Amino acid sequence: MPVDQLPHSFNPAEGFVATANNRMTPEGDPYKVGFQWYSVYRAKRIKEVLEQAKASGKKLTLADMQKLQTDVLSIPARELIGLLRHAAGNSTDPAVQLLLSWDANVTRESAAAALFELWMQNVSAAVLRKVAPEGVWEIVDELATNLVGYLSHPSSSAFGANSQAARDQLLVDCLKSATDRLTKLEGSDAQKWSWGKLHVVRFRHPLDQYEGASFMDLGPVERPGDAETVNSTGYRGKSFEQVEGASSREILDPGDWDKSLAINVPGQSGQPGSAHYSVCCRSGQRGSISRWYIRGER
Repeated sequence: MPVDQLPHSFNPAEGFVATANNRMTPEGDPYKVGFQWYSVYRAKRIKEVLEQAKASGKKLTLADMQKLQTDVLSIPARELIGLLRHAAGNSTDPAVQLLLSWDANVTRESAAAALFELWMQNVSAAVLRKVAPEGVWEIVDELATNLVGYLSHPSSSAFGANSQAARDQLLVDCLKSATDRLTKLEGSDAQKWSWGKLHVVRFRHPLDQYEGASFMDLGPVERPGDAETVNSTGYRGKSFEQVEGASSREILDPGDWDKSLAINVPGQSGQPGSAHYSVCCRSGQRGSISRWYIRGER
């Protein structure tokens, strides 16, 4: 493939380049750069934050970029809540009101985030069974990136003659079943619900498959975000355990390289007896290690 035909951007009008594993090639591109991509939501959120800064004249700092890399605002949540408002905005149901009053930030402590993630699973499954053949449900479930589109413009072929009413009922029914499931998982007191109780990450030592070696493992550690947030912490299936995400992050300052920052997740040693086993390092000025974090506190 000719180098000048690789996906590229040169001095874009926006004043920045932003990607997040989303598709960067146009339809009909003759070169098959890839076949599987993340949805546009993470890239869309990054661009949203950068464009807001540009519009306000704000000069972004290292701290701003740190905050952006760990951003957990969910655009799909924001969009689906808008549809829920149309479907049940006048409802006094506590679950409905919990989501309608939520700011769409998928934080560890959020009860609404926990409810949303279960609701999203139910809605995804219900919509896929309407728009996809039965034999490909499991495959499509991994690739579905247009859920909000199907719901925003419900077709009569999928939802029937009164498609909007059917769509609204689907959202309400799925929320009811999500509420019931979360109640079984975390109890009936919604004030004690939290996303972090369900969404954890475990760091497993390669030797933990041998009997008695599980003491080498670390976790579980409560995690924010999901697969569609800038701070991507994806999970699969009915388990909410994180199975993918960033293993390292870098913020590089070409104007002053010594101000660059980096953080590394896996720790500095594979030996449980080491003082550096369960920590990750953050490099600061002049490339030195300026601070250590026990995994889970950073």
